[in-house]
Amino acid sequence: MIVLRLEVFGFRCWRDSVAVEFHPEQINILHGPNGSGKSTLLWALARALLDTHRAGGRAVEELRPWGAGLAPTIVVEFEHGGRRYRLRKGFLENRHAGLEEYKDGRFLALAEYEKAEDAVREMLLAERAPRELAAPERWGLARALWCPQDHLAIDALDERVLGAVGQVLGQTGLDEYASRLKRQVEEAYLAYWTPTGRAKGGKDAPKWVQSKKILAGRRQDLRQAQMTLEEFHRAQKKARELEAARAAAEQRLDHARRRVEELEEKLAAWRQASAQAKALEAQWQARRQEAAGLLNRVEQLNKLRERLGQLEARIREIDAELPAKQAARQKLETAVASLRRELEALQADEERLASRDMLLTKAENYARYRAEREELERLLGCAAELSNRLREAQETLQTLGAPDDSTLTQIEKLAAEQTQLEIRLEGALLHVELQPRESRRVEVIRGDPPGPLEVAAGASLRIRGSPVVELDLEGFGRLVVSGPAEGAAELKAKLGELADRLASLKAPYGAAGLDELRRRREQRLHLEAGIAHTRRELDALLAAADRAALQDRRRSLGTELDTRQAELTELGQDCARLAAEREALAAERRQAETQIKELESNGLSDADRADRARAAAVEAIGFEERYRRELATLQALGPDPAPDLDRTRLDRQAAEQEFQSAGQDYHHHLGVLANLSAQAPYETLVHLEEEIERLSAEIESDRRRAEALKRLHDEIAACEALAGRALVEPVAQRASKLLARIAGDHLRSVRLGDGLSPESVLPRDAGTEAALEALSAGEREQVHFAVRLALAELLTRDAGERHLVALDDVLVVTDDGRLGRVLELLEELRPYAQLVILTCHPDRYGSLPRAHFIDAASLSRPR
Repeated sequence: MIVLRLEVFGFRCWRDSVAVEFHPEQINILHGPNGSGKSTLLWALARALLDTHRAGGRAVEELRPWGAGLAPTIVVEFEHGGRRYRLRKGFLENRHAGLEEYKDGRFLALAEYEKAEDAVREMLLAERAPRELAAPERWGLARALWCPQDHLAIDALDERVLGAVGQVLGQTGLDEYASRLKRQVEEAYLAYWTPTGRAKGGKDAPKWVQSKKILAGRRQDLRQAQMTLEEFHRAQKKARELEAARAAAEQRLDHARRRVEELEEKLAAWRQASAQAKALEAQWQARRQEAAGLLNRVEQLNKLRERLGQLEARIREIDAELPAKQAARQKLETAVASLRRELEALQADEERLASRDMLLTKAENYARYRAEREELERLLGCAAELSNRLREAQETLQTLGAPDDSTLTQIEKLAAEQTQLEIRLEGALLHVELQPRESRRVEVIRGDPPGPLEVAAGASLRIRGSPVVELDLEGFGRLVVSGPAEGAAELKAKLGELADRLASLKAPYGAAGLDELRRRREQRLHLEAGIAHTRRELDALLAAADRAALQDRRRSLGTELDTRQAELTELGQDCARLAAEREALAAERRQAETQIKELESNGLSDADRADRARAAAVEAIGFEERYRRELATLQALGPDPAPDLDRTRLDRQAAEQEFQSAGQDYHHHLGVLANLSAQAPYETLVHLEEEIERLSAEIESDRRRAEALKRLHDEIAACEALAGRALVEPVAQRASKLLARIAGDHLRSVRLGDGLSPESVLPRDAGTEAALEALSAGEREQVHFAVRLALAELLTRDAGERHLVALDDVLVVTDDGRLGRVLELLEELRPYAQLVILTCHPDRYGSLPRAHFIDAASLSRPR
């Protein structure tokens, strides 16, 4: 078969219609980059020629273009046996198959559907395609001549292809008489056996199998006849026994009836007492629970009201204290602002005084000025330096944000309590530790850390949580660990409340931790000491100057400003703390008021609840006393008589059935005797024994014929297998010669299996064969290519019939030197076969003298 033209529409990556024409005489090089659709075109050719248009399933659905709902359509024009054909094939919603022949300048319809497909497959010696897509193993000649990507190795060839190879090698098949005999033996064999050698069953079962079933039935009838005769003798004896048994059953029935009446009376009395006791017990429990609930509600109300009074008293205290502190804070803010303005005015006065001093100094005696100038300049320099140091220290102190001793003490106390609560909470949580022997996947459904986790072998994973830790362990299942939840919840609530208080105290100082606050406090003390020291130095330096009074006032104002600033800071913290405390108390008060409303929702007063609780308790005591008296009465009646009554009723029922059965059996067996006598059991036994003997003889005869046919069939199959093995050596010798031309004499020979697939090679310097896996990747692909090329030569050049030989990237790891020798072999095969090579590297085939290059990336729509 020579392919002239291939047109594809809606097939995998080819969404639009695309056509490619192949040269029948030259070597066709279909080239393009990865993903350009080269291999898809070869698979489209195989799907058209070898698959049924009725194929279905997921694999056929995947023939559609990605993301489209198109139905694949393929058209192939080809030559075979000197005639030109065109095959149209559609899949899925466009299912059809039509074969046309070119005559008188146009294509004429030749066959449709299965007949068209069978005609094309017969040209390729291929098996009829199944309802799914045909695998390469069912491609016939195409299995040997076409090599899709990653299918270079030949696993095995089918019988028809092996027969074609045998004819080329001169191994004649069976003559007409032997073929007819084989067909007759096959037909006779299949009448008795399945193709796998098992006896046929069902409606097509052979005569000896069916007769065995009839024989089994006749033997069953014989045993039944023997049993009937024995039953006749037993029935005579049993009829006499049943007459006596009926009288005894009647006596037992009378006794059972009297016993049932006694137990029914006892059961009625027992049930009445039991129902009374259960009713009294229910009333007793209801009154006791009612009394307990009322008392518990009264107790809860008292506790909540007491707590509500405490909360309101504390809120009133805060409401009374907070306005005064806020007013004091505003007053201090005003005083601090006033002090700062006065200090700024003093600084201006100091500057004006310094200016006047300079004018007075100019008027003084020049000689005295020169004597004191250097000392004064030194003192002024020192004063300026000390002033700068003092200003820098004050600015650092203002921006430091350090707490005072009282605030720091409170923060340290709350931090210690928080640490203790965290330790207690850690102890209240559930802890699960996993140490798998092998790596496992663990999904934490409830616990910390959550989500899927990978645990390596020997590693340790700790999960904690409360009140439940739930895990999904790979290879084990779900693990749920539960424990007491109340303690952990209470500790979490306390820890949250303590964290809020601690955050409120630390809010004025940003996000600093306890150690940072301590460090700031130490730094503040150090700065304050440095400021005091610097001020003393500055005071001593300026003590003899005329501006002493001004400096004293300035120092006094600075000290007073620092004092007011510290008081303002402390007062602001107190106001923030009181506001936070009041908000928490108000929330707790609202919660207490809500709980009190819920407990008072029944509309009763406290006195009414207490009275009802006492009344319910008294009623519960009365019901308990009555219940115990009724329980004593019930115990005096003994255990529940219902089981005894049920057993006695069963005894009565059994006695009634026994009495009725004895009478029925007696009359029945009298009839059985008459029926058995009328059946003539002795004559029936003789007839069945004769029929069983006849059937046994027929079965044995037919079974021997089936065994003989099976032995003859197996012998013919063994002879055909032996003839098939005779093909292996000539093909192996030809493949070995081709491999030597490609790779040199490094590999001496190739050994093939019964299906002509390569199994091992014999290296030149080795005494034993080597498996293909021991070769390099390039050598393995060269061995498989040599076998395929040997088959291609046999089926084309030696057979005298041109066929398409398609190779899709078969020599990807072969070096350039050996590839050149491969191209020489392909050029030698070109006159006898149509060659189509699919490749990503067309430059590797540029040395071919007669090559037809087809660029897959530039294929256009057909005209």
